[in-house]
Amino acid sequence: VARLEELIPAAEDVAVLLYDMNARARQVGVEVSRLMPAPPEPGAFYEKRSYDVTVAGEYDDVGRFLADVASLSRIVTPVELDLQQHPQPQLYPEMDAPVLATFRIETYVVPDRATPPPAASGVGSGAGE
Repeated sequence: VARLEELIPAAEDVAVLLYDMNARARQVGVEVSRLMPAPPEPGAFYEKRSYDVTVAGEYDDVGRFLADVASLSRIVTPVELDLQQHPQPQLYPEMDAPVLATFRIETYVVPDRATPPPAASGVGSGAGE
């Protein structure tokens, strides 16, 4: 459990994770066009943070980017991937066949220990939170 908690970022680590994600995008040659946070979701032990992401790039580069994001030093999970041919390929003349990938990334944050955790409601508690 202690090793697993080392993979859960503190709130201030989230900015570093987002910076690392953008650095990986530049390295593999994809363009992040949207990175929008969703409201935090408090849980019994951790707070879930989600971001809606849109990237454009060549198919293989988008795959490398997703693999890199999933391999960051903290738990970051790309989910709900929608991959389509880019509707405006002329925006990327340097690419042969750009695709548009929309997905959500999820990470978990150790809540501020000064704030008591929410009371368990009996519904939805247990595994998966």
